[in-house]
Amino acid sequence: MQQNRDPLGRSIEPPVDAHELSVRFAEAFCASDLDALATLLAPSFHLQGPLAQFENSRDYLNSLLEDPPEPAPCRIIRVTGSGDEAAILYEYGRSPSPLLVAQFNRVSRGLLSEPGWSSTHLR
Repeated sequence: MQQNRDPLGRSIEPPVDAHELSVRFAEAFCASDLDALATLLAPSFHLQGPLAQFENSRDYLNSLLEDPPEPAPCRIIRVTGSGDEAAILYEYGRSPSPLLVAQFNRVSRGLLSEPGWSSTHLR
């Protein structure tokens, strides 16, 4: 059995399922824990969002190193899904205007391979 490795080549144990992976990703992102994020991303990671596009996990992580997310509270509202797909709704940030994030995740071999999200400020 082939072992999963993070983008830095470290051996990792993947989360159990897409549901757990989605929660771990949201919590690591909100905490600005880039080491934890690195252990969750598949080598085949691909992101095409409204502000940026990344073809692999290394480029995504490098962009976060250059401009890391501000550590802020994370409140998980709901997670749903099955198998290799999950959707999570969470708040990122402090009141009075936290960011509401809706994220859909695809998982490959227990690691995040294709996230997609939308967000808006709560008032």
